[in-house]
Amino acid sequence: MALGERLTHFRIQSGMTQKRFAEMIGISPTRLNYYEKNKRQPDIDMIRKLSDGLGITVNDLLDPNATTPPVPEETEVCEQSTYALETELRALLIRLNLIAPGEELTADQSDFLLHLAALIKIYFKK
Repeated sequence: MALGERLTHFRIQSGMTQKRFAEMIGISPTRLNYYEKNKRQPDIDMIRKLSDGLGITVNDLLDPNATTPPVPEETEVCEQSTYALETELRALLIRLNLIAPGEELTADQSDFLLHLAALIKIYFKK
């Protein structure tokens, strides 16, 4: 399995879209797409960023003999992960009396919380 295929697999497995993951690690979605399609190869610093962002080791990302489970449909994983995370975050905000039960979050608020959760995940995996 080529690096791009492994990168795609682990990104989808983590429940992130290309756009969200690219923003999280500070590159353009186009550049990430080039890596995933094996059109460009990341340098070692970028490989570290990619693996840290995915919560995996550099070896997991680079080992061509590593076996990985089948990749689920990207939209299915993202929708399930996002919905579960939004539900948990909404419950937390209610417990903290920051929003009232039934109060809707704006799209910007939801997006901010999802990005914050991704950063927290990265921080605690160090």
